[in-house]
Amino acid sequence: MPAAFDAALTVRPPPTRILIEASGVADPARLRAVAAAEPDLEPAGIVTVVDCVTVRRDLGHKLKGPDILRQIKAAQTILLSKADLVGNGEIGRVRDLVSAIAPGVPVFPTMQFDMLYRLTVDLENELGDLYDIDWRNHHPENIYNSCSIRCGELTRVEPFMEEIKALGPSLLRLKGLVLVSGSPSPLLLNFVSGRSSFDPIEMVIVPTETSMMAVFLKGSGIGPALRDIARRYFSSI
Repeated sequence: MPAAFDAALTVRPPPTRILIEASGVADPARLRAVAAAEPDLEPAGIVTVVDCVTVRRDLGHKLKGPDILRQIKAAQTILLSKADLVGNGEIGRVRDLVSAIAPGVPVFPTMQFDMLYRLTVDLENELGDLYDIDWRNHHPENIYNSCSIRCGELTRVEPFMEEIKALGPSLLRLKGLVLVSGSPSPLLLNFVSGRSSFDPIEMVIVPTETSMMAVFLKGSGIGPALRDIARRYFSSI
């Protein structure tokens, strides 16, 4: 992460703002500390997005719960996502819950909240097609691994997704922009804990390759398995 900040600050003209969308298992306070160590950066704040549908259940999960609690406590602003999928009573209960965890932090329900999906520039391209991200600046405990995969066009969507689902609960997250053979626009892949969506997305700048990021349990062998799946279903890797 420090190297990524250094690389971003060498761009001319320099960026006026750097927005980081951390993964669901990230420690935002640690990311903020890394940014604060850069003399040319001034951290502006942390926005935590809380899922109205699942947060009360997931706070009790032995793996997810501590991460969710840490992210809520770190927030300067909290957005309640998927508020349109629950009733006003549940929105109130979730608001009370997060306000008890983070007193005084502004909380805003969001309904059908569309965020601009950004096309990122990979600042560690020289590390190869599949590389481990430094989890020490991403998560405080040696529980998770992350990897990024770059490849060509996806040749068969349904078999690819079936193999992804078959990897089981050790694969916590897979997301990215996927080029599909015969499709004029990329597809936005979002796979979280066994649930998936694969939707067309219109972009001003169309990427030239597929780019995906995965988060999985350390020691589960998911990284090599993803590489093997990509070799079977993408035109190149």
